[in-house]
Amino acid sequence: MTILDIILLLCFVPAVVAGISKGFVSQVVQIAALILGAWAAFHFSSVICGWISQYLTMDETMLKIVAFILVIIVITLILNLLGNMLTRLLHALALGWFNRILGAVFGILKVGVILGLLIMVFEGLNSSMDLVDRSLLDGSKVYTALRELTETVFPYLKGLVAGISE
Repeated sequence: MTILDIILLLCFVPAVVAGISKGFVSQVVQIAALILGAWAAFHFSSVICGWISQYLTMDETMLKIVAFILVIIVITLILNLLGNMLTRLLHALALGWFNRILGAVFGILKVGVILGLLIMVFEGLNSSMDLVDRSLLDGSKVYTALRELTETVFPYLKGLVAGISE
């Protein structure tokens, strides 16, 4: 095990702790709120902009920004409320432990994907700039596993990153 393996494995510790403390439902709700909030804000902020322009007198650009943020906040609040209700239901059904274990697994997967994507970008940079000796990277079991997993899950990224590094 190399120092790079240890550093990469240490990145997973906060994910496991957060997953256990927050639980699966909370983590999924946070990601869903971000994605759904951005989507809804993009599609419905103009409608909300027209509605709030009746109550606020400000520049149209500012109104659009306020409407965009307002949609994200409302979606986040609604999803957090639903997530809290589901978490309480799981605890009432004595499934709180299941929620926490799945939260830890989800946290590991989330960090694995993030690290894998960062590794793909780093691979592109390293191939053109020689930032780190290739033997150090190839000697790391965790680095190699994350790189291979990311190349399998996101095969189009390898070509994209290769195109950027040229």
